[in-house]
Amino acid sequence: VFLNLTPIQKPAHALIASNMKILHLFLSIFIWCLIGEAFHLPSRAINAAVSKGISKDNFYSNVALENRNNPLCDSSGYFDGISADDHEETILRINFSFSEESSGDRALEAIREYTKSFPFAAILPVQPLTYLPVQTTSGEPAVKVTFLRKKTAEKGSEDGGILWLSSLGDVRSEGMDVIYNESTSMGGVVHLTAKRISKGQTISKIFSEKQIVLAFVKGLSEGRGKDILMQAGIEVRSIFHLWM
Repeated sequence: VFLNLTPIQKPAHALIASNMKILHLFLSIFIWCLIGEAFHLPSRAINAAVSKGISKDNFYSNVALENRNNPLCDSSGYFDGISADDHEETILRINFSFSEESSGDRALEAIREYTKSFPFAAILPVQPLTYLPVQTTSGEPAVKVTFLRKKTAEKGSEDGGILWLSSLGDVRSEGMDVIYNESTSMGGVVHLTAKRISKGQTISKIFSEKQIVLAFVKGLSEGRGKDILMQAGIEVRSIFHLWM
């Protein structure tokens, strides 16, 4: 009795299809691993910084400044004069009032301190961004949040952003409905405005803008934001944003 030991040969197209399925499986696993790593990287970096005695607020500020040298980020113009008129729609406006016992400069500095130290990157851990101090053409300090994408030959690395501006005003000239009592009176107001930067955007960032604005407003009534306002004798008088 003779046995036919010749291995059964699969058709070529069947082998190719089988190999493609295996390749597709490995690619799927690899992509999901990358996605999972992307979600965990921010928390791992934060935990590592905290274990070294670095506060979360300082960590986010340091990351933002370090990103000036990131090859994905075209940092030209970050510290050049920026005109507020170049940025279109206002997405957030907050009016703060302070008592006559508190100086306008102190109140304005407190609002700017809160804005500069706000952890924008923590609100959108998957969206690459930088937030850096800038100066407007009038010499006023501001904060520029820039959304980032991978730079290509056709597109730059900047994908729009938000410009945060703050300035002093006067209660009476603003026509604000301020209630005076016997113990205190309002000495002035600080305006905080966030304006959309659509330059460079190919896809609207309205979801990212919404998350940042809502978190920014919420932060004023809790934790460090609340402490900053109380120490400077500041109250929130009015808030407007696109998602009210």
